[in-house]
Amino acid sequence: MDNLSAWSDVKRPEFDKAVSAVLAGDVPILWCAFLDRFTRKGADEIVPILGKATVIFDYEDLDSSIERDRRWIIDRAEQAREFSQRLSFNLTATTATQRNAGKWLGSCPTASSWTGRTRGSSRTARTRGATSNRRSAAVSSGR
Repeated sequence: MDNLSAWSDVKRPEFDKAVSAVLAGDVPILWCAFLDRFTRKGADEIVPILGKATVIFDYEDLDSSIERDRRWIIDRAEQAREFSQRLSFNLTATTATQRNAGKWLGSCPTASSWTGRTRGSSRTARTRGATSNRRSAAVSSGR
């Protein structure tokens, strides 16, 4: 299968084919190494498959055909969704803080001569706009 995001709305054609095949009965079992690679969108995406197809989540040792595992599968899918939401928030907040501090967010353009100084000037800070300043204020105040 493909190694595309289980969180974003990117098209996952190989994944969709595999799910369709197991739901149609063309293959008896769908194996997935990790539940959070199957979906990070929570129960909404996993519940329609439960009871209709057998999906094995190897790392978690869960089998959708076993009744007691179904609740665990739903719970783990929700945990993966919550983790992804939190990670997205943390990355956005960190990026805003670093950008407002004038730090490089990726590799610097002249890595061989990098001295550790931050980028930006007062002009750059003024041109970033009020949006990033409001975001930074919300992050620093804990909102």
